[in-house]
Amino acid sequence: MMKIYTPGHPSILETYIMYGIISALSRNLMPDEQKQIRVSAKGLFYEIEYSEELQIDCSSLYDSVLKAYNSVRDVEKFQGVGLLGPLGFQNEEKVIEFVSQAATVKDISEVYSLVPRESSERESPCKLHERRLRTAQIPIAPMLGKYYSKHEASGVSIPKAMQYKICPLCLLFALEGLLKYSTIFQVLSERSTSWIYSQLKPSITCGADELNYLLIQNRLSKKAVARRAKFMNEIPEIVVPLLVFYVADSHVAMELSKLEPEFISYRLEVAGKAPAIRSYNTYNVKPLLEFISTIKSTNPEFESTIDALRINIDRCIDALTFLSISALVRDIDKFYNFLRLCSTYYGQKIKVRIPSEEEIHTAIKWFYK
Repeated sequence: MMKIYTPGHPSILETYIMYGIISALSRNLMPDEQKQIRVSAKGLFYEIEYSEELQIDCSSLYDSVLKAYNSVRDVEKFQGVGLLGPLGFQNEEKVIEFVSQAATVKDISEVYSLVPRESSERESPCKLHERRLRTAQIPIAPMLGKYYSKHEASGVSIPKAMQYKICPLCLLFALEGLLKYSTIFQVLSERSTSWIYSQLKPSITCGADELNYLLIQNRLSKKAVARRAKFMNEIPEIVVPLLVFYVADSHVAMELSKLEPEFISYRLEVAGKAPAIRSYNTYNVKPLLEFISTIKSTNPEFESTIDALRINIDRCIDALTFLSISALVRDIDKFYNFLRLCSTYYGQKIKVRIPSEEEIHTAIKWFYK
């Protein structure tokens, strides 16, 4: 068995790289075959174990990234900013040309064979194996900016303004991970446009087959996004986990809950020409996933209730907020508030679906379990 290690970037970027590697290794494998690929979180990096027979074709991965990027861009209208748009001196063509340099890599184990060293400095590990570096895009590295670097004379750490750098190979895997394993929403307001990104971070050792349930969930989520690709006005951050996972079927939701996952969401806002991260949140979504699995095992049509509220989100955001909070923290009072609002909306001639008695009974049993 081969063992490789993600390079030791900050957490969100590191997790995207892990997902990109998993996607590349498990391509064209059946779920039973994907089980042999094992991922273990090791603090600030991931250990990935797989059969020596498996190889990563970086050229095919590059083609996959371009196809996925064009698909997301068409739906979310990323032109002008988004994933690869002009952030500072960068532009889409230059970034794509930069990533294409990774397409010729034959053996990634030569790059990712060493356990990342611990460092007190926020310096990119890419500098250890690659001279061709470029500033990391904000969507894949949302928490980066100034970092602390030791002052040579005194040995004291002081803030040093320096852009965080990434190599073509790490960027290739990070984009694959973001585009295939993350859900993205666009939000429009009078003064700005923003995009909400989400990431599911596993906390246990698991197989690629388990992680790849996210691919199924994400395809369903993107179909839901297409039904209402843009939201007018702000979305409460607490609603984002519900909007991401409500489309998962009962089995997928339960399998994802077994990862003991941490859910991360962050919002990239553009006002004028200056993109910036405006919010960052983390949630324990295991209860939410279990709730969705339990309700939809009783009646998959419960999804239609949430879908109707989502389509009318500007008028029905309160109900979605109560439902999301109730499932995340197992608060039955918030669930009752959700039910009352659904009845109110129905009386106001808003086309919503009232949950059935069977669904309500199943939900109440879950809250008291």
